[in-house]
Amino acid sequence: MNILVVGCSPIGSLLSRELSEEHNVTLIDNESTGFKELSEEFNGKTVSGDILSPEFLRSLESDKLDLAVVATMHEKTDVMCGQILAKILNVSRVMICVMDWQKMDLYKNFNFEILSLSHMAVNKIKLDTGS
Repeated sequence: MNILVVGCSPIGSLLSRELSEEHNVTLIDNESTGFKELSEEFNGKTVSGDILSPEFLRSLESDKLDLAVVATMHEKTDVMCGQILAKILNVSRVMICVMDWQKMDLYKNFNFEILSLSHMAVNKIKLDTGS
């Protein structure tokens, strides 16, 4: 798969490293300094640029993407970038990371999948405790 990860946040970095073991991963961030934190196991490509710029994102050959995951540490940025990827660049599968679980219903109106870290943590604990 060709996967774009937007944001070199701790989540974006970990996700990029794990996915790059089996997929073609491009990790973009607006500051190249974040790439210094990537582990040596990362086997993808890094690109520095303005993640909210449609022109910049078009330069990344979005028509060849199977999946885009937006994880910048700034939820409003994630939503904006997710909309650009889904609506303007027509990426068929877009996921955004959401910290504020109370806004999930609002975000479900957009054309992307929601990754709620809060819900994932709760579901993991439920599985581990048999609840």
